Amino acid sequence: MALDLLTRDAEEQVWIKASDLREKVRDLLGYSEDRMGAALWIEHILKRLQLTDRNCRKTDSGGQMYLMERAKILDMMERYEVECVEN
Repeated sequence: MALDLLTRDAEEQVWIKASDLREKVRDLLGYSEDRMGAALWIEHILKRLQLTDRNCRKTDSGGQMYLMERAKILDMMERYEVECVEN
């Protein structure tokens, strides 16, 4: 999961399934499933946050997957002053 990238012993890159990321965001926000809409909005958000591009996605049997880089996530968190949320 994306939050796993923030641990000290995490790999520098990891492939994340869009639907898994959507569910994690839904859980963090406490939204109902129908309020979140389709998982397709994930790509739009990732692009706007400069976390991914066309070369960092692939289609898997379970749906779209995105290559996430630890350094990009940490940079985005610093730019937007986001603190890590632990569950």
